[in-house]
Amino acid sequence: MRGRLGLALALATALLAAPAHAAARDDTDLLQAKLDAGGAIFIPKLPGGQCYRTRGLWLSRDDTTITSDGACIVALGFGPARLDPGAKRPHFADALFYMTHSTIRAPVPARVSISGLRIIVPQATRMNGIFVGGHEVTLGNLTIGGAPRTGVLVGSGVVGVLHTMVL
Repeated sequence: MRGRLGLALALATALLAAPAHAAARDDTDLLQAKLDAGGAIFIPKLPGGQCYRTRGLWLSRDDTTITSDGACIVALGFGPARLDPGAKRPHFADALFYMTHSTIRAPVPARVSISGLRIIVPQATRMNGIFVGGHEVTLGNLTIGGAPRTGVLVGSGVVGVLHTMVL
């Protein structure tokens, strides 16, 4: 609990120290670093109804739990290419939370949960809210608004691929 509170305070402090003009703020690097570390991640609600702003995020670690007290996150556009960035057609994070392996030889993430967030995907970004390509995924108490291509996209659309999701 103490570590979780410290992480939440550090995240809030770093974000509040950002420039006051929210349109220029981009929280991608800070949030992606937390997701790359995995574990229990708490995203605190920002004061005054402000929203975090981020490009697509890769969620690739087993046993990652993202919780919030109702924080708002706005999608800015596709995140970085990771699976094979040097390919003719690189694979970008086209969902706010893109849940799959981030290197071609790594297994997909397992035992992942996301709860308590309000996700906004503007139509201009042409993104999904959450892409689930992992196993044992729990999503709860989420609001996905704006105009996402799909709120929650499960699987890759390939025959024979089976995913189980608890809402």
